[in-house]
Amino acid sequence: MDLVTNTKGVSVERLAELENLEEVIRKNWDAAAQVAEAFAMIKEKKLYASRCRTWRQYIDECWREKLNFTRADRMIDAFHVQHALESSGAKVEKLPVRAVQKIRRLGYNKQVMAWDAAQKLAQQYKPDARPETKHIEQAIEQMDAGPVEPIEAVREAAADFKALIREVQSLVKRIEELSLSPWGDELASRIHEVRAGAEQAVAAVKQTAPYALCYCVRGCRLCKNRKPRWISRAIYRAAPEEIREKMGEHV
Repeated sequence: MDLVTNTKGVSVERLAELENLEEVIRKNWDAAAQVAEAFAMIKEKKLYASRCRTWRQYIDECWREKLNFTRADRMIDAFHVQHALESSGAKVEKLPVRAVQKIRRLGYNKQVMAWDAAQKLAQQYKPDARPETKHIEQAIEQMDAGPVEPIEAVREAAADFKALIREVQSLVKRIEELSLSPWGDELASRIHEVRAGAEQAVAAVKQTAPYALCYCVRGCRLCKNRKPRWISRAIYRAAPEEIREKMGEHV
């Protein structure tokens, strides 16, 4: 059973999903959480491809009157961080925008630890105070000041995380092959859901893995090659602050 497509070869099902999410954004523009979640779904499922070639082009051409590419990504990051914290049982009324990227770089467990520590710092003198950027930055600094993992232990753990990513990718490949079989018509119609779920799983594993991915080809002394490379957390922590900031943009 093939998906119905329009004259441009775009899946009608995916286009309809994109239009529904766009309607949510337009009707709830003042509700930041709903807007951010809708944008996150459009980006992660690559629904924007129904209109534009890239995510950036989609934002620039379809939403230029409302926001720019940078703000859209920051909203999505804030949504993911807040969702992760609330999933752990934390109450997050307002997440400081300037602190989002700093928390986002941490793995899930450390995000929760950093938020809990920031709450304690904020409520030292005022019980109902909400964490501000300075509290979150201080909490992360205190965590970073802890003992650095032995490099061999980091490498061993990194190998486990990489192996898991390969297993997920291999599973998707097997599912794609099955979707092409005589019995895979129904599966073929939902293969984009499988791919989107796998991409989210891989992203979650990478986010929590004990190493950082550095794309800083220019200006970063740790990047000697002209392509991204994995850097252990031990090396990441030992880097000068300005380089860590630059590297963290891409973790």
